[in-house]
Amino acid sequence: MASQLLWIETLLKFTCGVVLLMAPITAARLLGLPHGNVGFWPRLLGALLAGLAFVIYLEGASGTGGGSGRHAGISLTGIAIINATTVAVLLACIVLRLVKPVRGIVVLWSIVLVLFGLAVLELTVS
Repeated sequence: MASQLLWIETLLKFTCGVVLLMAPITAARLLGLPHGNVGFWPRLLGALLAGLAFVIYLEGASGTGGGSGRHAGISLTGIAIINATTVAVLLACIVLRLVKPVRGIVVLWSIVLVLFGLAVLELTVS
């Protein structure tokens, strides 16, 4: 189960990261999220997601993921903490109404639900 969660995390973060790196303003517009006509911040987020995906991939490929303590890499618990932090920030954005279009709010709630579900699964498995 841990290896499947690592693959899901890898695919999710890598896909989102590449989209944000390649077409940051277009992706933000399509999702109904603020972008300010500047691609720097969405690209920076894309780089972060792609980097996380790479680390998670390496953990899954080495077969050491899951918090066994045998290595200094990221564990399922660490990934769950990253996801929970992201959920908290996105919920704050929703509550503070930083995103105005309904489409953007729906996208944020969808991301919150997916990441929260993954965090719960990861904590259960680890």
